[in-house]
Parts: sequence; C-alpha cells; structure tokens
Amino acid sequence: EYSFFVERLPESGPFGLTDQHRTLLANMSWELSDPYLDEEVPGCDPKRPYGDFTFYQLEMALHLGLIPPKKPEGEDPMTPELVTEMTELHQRMQPALQVFLHHFVIADGRRFVGNEWGGWKRA
Repeated sequence: EYSFFVERLPESGPFGLTDQHRTLLANMSWELSDPYLDEEVPGCDPKRPYGDFTFYQLEMALHLGLIPPKKPEGEDPMTPELVTEMTELHQRMQPALQVFLHHFVIADGRRFVGNEWGGWKRA
C-alpha cells in the first residue's frame, strides 16, 4: 500500500520508532508474496495488515489497547478522530518497517518455538 507519509519525507531526516510501531510490527500479518524472479518475498497482507479485519484501523486500536476488546452497549469507541489517528499511524508503518528491517538484531542464544503453520514465538 502506498504511504502518503513517505511521499512527504525529505531525502534525509529523523524518524522516531515508537512503542506503537513495535506493537503493530509484532502483530502484522506476514506472508510470502507470489514468486518474484523465482523468489518468494516476505511482506504484509495489504488487505488485512494486522489480523483478520479489513477495517484495519479497528484492529490497530485493539492491538494498541486504545479500545476495549468488546464493543460497549450503545457506544462506538472507534470515533472518527481515532480512525484518522490510526490511518495516519498506518501510513507511518512503512518507514517503521524499513527502520526495523535495517536495525533489528536478535541476541545470540535466544530461543524460539515454532508451530505447524510456520509461526515463531520466543521460548
């Protein structure tokens, strides 16, 4: 998905990676793309980037603990302001992912446990 945030970035400048970025990176729906030049390329599901919902802003707010897991009776916690905030945060995920991929390090000796679907969790 094209990021309008990235369009406005200068050639160089600072980017602050936040706890929100880290939380969303950990909850992204990773997949392998169709083979590109005989290679599968890892990426994020563009239609459902943070789980099973197509309303990705709602899923982002849930992952970040900004709304309760169950919708309160007679109230919608997904206000237009929160939708706008989550949309803007989603636009900043492209540079967050690039920073993460360039600088992510796993300490030696760290152990992980895999499941039958190829998912890995820290042991």
